[in-house]
Amino acid sequence: MWSGKAFSMFLEECRSTADRLADFQSETGSADLIQLVHRLRGSAGFFGQKQLQEVCKHLEQALKAGKTGNEIAPMVQEVRSLALRCSEQSPTT
Repeated sequence: MWSGKAFSMFLEECRSTADRLADFQSETGSADLIQLVHRLRGSAGFFGQKQLQEVCKHLEQALKAGKTGNEIAPMVQEVRSLALRCSEQSPTT
């Protein structure tokens, strides 16, 4: 798989995004949250994390459509779960 600084940065991005999404209720619909999910989506695609990329895509679309709260909670939880799972990888696995 991947090794090196770029992948380590991706793993850290997964961890920090998962932490930030834990507080999504206060930020739902914000441009910062949309940008955060968009950036994770791109990174996930680059590193071959297709499932994370796809869920981020759907969450980003929902946020742009103005969906909030319970409408997006399952997607937020799935992104968090996948991001945490990715963050647990070793850069050399």
